[in-house]
Amino acid sequence: MGETPHSWNLSNLYEGEKRPSFSEAVQDGSGDSSNSPKPWEQPGFKAKAHRTWRSIQQYIWDDPDKPAIEKKFLLKLDFFLLTYTCLGYFCKNLDQQNINNAYVSGMKQALHMGGSQLTYLSNVFTAGYVVGPLPAVILATKIRPSILVSSLEILWAVFTLCCASVKTVPQLYAMRFLIGLCEGAFFPVIIYVISSWYTKNERGKRVTLIYSTATMAGMFSGYLQAAAYRNLNGVGGREGWQWL
Repeated sequence: MGETPHSWNLSNLYEGEKRPSFSEAVQDGSGDSSNSPKPWEQPGFKAKAHRTWRSIQQYIWDDPDKPAIEKKFLLKLDFFLLTYTCLGYFCKNLDQQNINNAYVSGMKQALHMGGSQLTYLSNVFTAGYVVGPLPAVILATKIRPSILVSSLEILWAVFTLCCASVKTVPQLYAMRFLIGLCEGAFFPVIIYVISSWYTKNERGKRVTLIYSTATMAGMFSGYLQAAAYRNLNGVGGREGWQWL
């Protein structure tokens, strides 16, 4: 049932805790090794409804027949690891959406942008996004993910804040390249971590949930643009697009 981490010691993230197996669960007393029929194995309409619900549970999330100790461990992983990665991916995509909203909210006029400069801005970001993943995955085998991922998020937050203070378009190009470099490195590392902790039957649903936050970021970006332009324009000596 369980799957241990791969070649590097991911167990440091959770204080040496390893994925429990069914045999360990039985030995710990948390697994049910009795041969008596379960409520859903008995005849009758109620038991049939119970079996149907358990099948739905298995397709939607996880196998309900897993030992209690493994369910508890999965809940811990979902609460800490999955929540963290979803929030990080949400922020990454929110940043990608906000640059376009900032362009139509005053950045074009403030930096005197024109022609294909918005396209070039997207291209330099993509260049950084392409360059970032390979060295990041290599570093993931040498540096603890808790340090590497956190460092990437801090760096791209700093570079994003610097975008609000740029005075020329080339300065903005440089900041967007560095942001793309950090954000491009973030995604493969979190997928590497997710793949190392979850089994093949569990990780697909978790990765799908992570991907869904990209759509949510696009939805929230429009509301954020409207709120920033209406309420923050001129606050602290900065225009609305700079707050975005």
